[in-house]
Amino acid sequence: MKIFITGVSSGIGRELTKKLVGQGHEVWGIARRIELLEKLKQEVGGKLKVSECDLLDKSDMAATVKKLRDENFIPDIIILNAGDHIEDTKAGLDLYAFEKTFDLNVTGAMFWVSEFLPNFFTRKSGSIIAISSTSAYRPGLKSVAYPASKAALSMAFRGLRLKYPNKGINFNTVHFGPIRTRLWAGSKSFLIRPAGEAADFIISVFQKKSGTFFFPFLSTFLFRLSLLLPDRLFTFSTGFLKKDQD
Repeated sequence: MKIFITGVSSGIGRELTKKLVGQGHEVWGIARRIELLEKLKQEVGGKLKVSECDLLDKSDMAATVKKLRDENFIPDIIILNAGDHIEDTKAGLDLYAFEKTFDLNVTGAMFWVSEFLPNFFTRKSGSIIAISSTSAYRPGLKSVAYPASKAALSMAFRGLRLKYPNKGINFNTVHFGPIRTRLWAGSKSFLIRPAGEAADFIISVFQKKSGTFFFPFLSTFLFRLSLLLPDRLFTFSTGFLKKDQD
């Protein structure tokens, strides 16, 4: 299969790319840091193509689409993995950081949907997987935009599932709980699972019909049970999981 992935330079995206290339898939990955992309390409080799692409720059994304089309790389699966958690409430509300978060986490994801959905309609097949977070259901202390952007992305995919239920296209959303990436690097809790396991879970979603999925099971199950708690109590009770980012 031909698989297109955003945000492959680190974390879950990097692990996912390594696994998929190892399985023999043709993968095209994008990220902003060209040095990390080249390092990844040298490491995995195989059927991996990479492009430096800034999801905050629509002209950059358009140029990347042209590269894919020029090489006849119309993906069978699109994985919208790129995203960032930017602090925007350190002193009041940083509107620039707020807008940047939405541009990256929402607009930068939906761009690829708009570009390739017509191709999926034509062939009546395809799968698009949005990587969201349980943060979509809870506000955070350091960023108001991050959980709001993840909620927006999740809602957009709910809308796509509702609008196009019989087109042969899967619109899947994966809500991750704590995964051992940059955000959770400082905690040793067993509830925080390695990025490789998260990548395996994404691959398992390839065979599933449109829907919403949660991983890791235990932490996201407990999270969903906790939705009856007030935000302040929940934030206090889960603080031990997070590293000190101050």
